[in-house]
Amino acid sequence: MWNIVKKYYLATFAGMFAATLMKILLGKHTETFYRAMLIALATAFAVSLIAGTLFYFQDTKWGPKKRKKLFNKSPFIDLLMNRFIQKDDAVVGVIDGYTIIVGYTWPNGSPAIAVNVLFDKYFAARYKGDIDDIKNRNKLYTWTEGAVGDLLTYNYRRPSYNKIMEAAEVLINVLRAEGLSATNYKDNEKPELATGNITRFGAVI
Repeated sequence: MWNIVKKYYLATFAGMFAATLMKILLGKHTETFYRAMLIALATAFAVSLIAGTLFYFQDTKWGPKKRKKLFNKSPFIDLLMNRFIQKDDAVVGVIDGYTIIVGYTWPNGSPAIAVNVLFDKYFAARYKGDIDDIKNRNKLYTWTEGAVGDLLTYNYRRPSYNKIMEAAEVLINVLRAEGLSATNYKDNEKPELATGNITRFGAVI
């Protein structure tokens, strides 16, 4: 229960409480501090309850249900017809030796296609650089342990098969330029992929 509250409600509650309290105290209001606290608490509770519940259902019910349906539609059907295979909630393929994982996600409730490319996360013992330096040089992309990803957001029309292939090629070129070698999905522990789900107040949960 606490994990659900922490993931879907706490950040919104804290942010809304602080914002409402500051607005009252710094504005031209006659409320006492105690009354301002009550107003801020009530506002934060109401907003976080509505927003958090919507986020919860999107993340656990609506999003996964839509994800399953999309496997029979473009671009996933195109990927499956081009030597990608369905693996859990995503499709997996190999391009130039690099494992590509493509899946549907919903950052902030908006639809997106997440494209991730795996690399050898055990390179640190052999690589002379620093992974933080690599991340700083490539801030356009999301880096997790053993994977680099990009989000192709959209409104109505999903990104095409060619668009996904272009994104994958760009990510592969980034890894090659940084000297990060490919790794095999079967031999690698499944990394945390870049999905961008539920971003609130600048924090990705």
